[in-house]
Amino acid sequence: YASILADMGNFPEAAKVMAQLSEAEPEDDSYLIAASEYYERAKKYTEAMAYLDKAQVKRGADEEILMRKEHLYLNMNDVEHAADMVRQLTEQQPRNGKYYRLLGDLYDNNKLPHKAAEVYERAEKIIPDDPYVQMGRAEHFLRLGDSLSYIAYQGKAIVNKDLDADTQVGLF
Repeated sequence: YASILADMGNFPEAAKVMAQLSEAEPEDDSYLIAASEYYERAKKYTEAMAYLDKAQVKRGADEEILMRKEHLYLNMNDVEHAADMVRQLTEQQPRNGKYYRLLGDLYDNNKLPHKAAEVYERAEKIIPDDPYVQMGRAEHFLRLGDSLSYIAYQGKAIVNKDLDADTQVGLF
């Protein structure tokens, strides 16, 4: 029924249906996430966040929940809270370069290049040869107009043995 309501564009009612299902089936957190998604589509971000908070209590701060929250915060133009969500992922997995790149991109995309630079500097100290950090740093330099640094970091990523071949080819 919620899907039909959503197909008709009635996202607030679809969210209410999912919220009711979450109360009827409290062990299944997918209803909480679906309610949040429908509230987000209705641009009711506070309500959407409340349901993600409930899902996080049940499931913990896993990648899916934190990434959904990051997206919501960006929709609310709250860059710092969005960054906090990604920062939690870097703390959970400090050797995962994808999260540092995501955080650096978040800052670069929101016109905060000095914060992006800090992220990449910290990441390079922890995982100096990570290809995702190298690619993120390359894109950061490209945005700054520093072509020489862009080429240097992109070159490091292209020849990095830890990067899969398909991604390496895509960098050319």
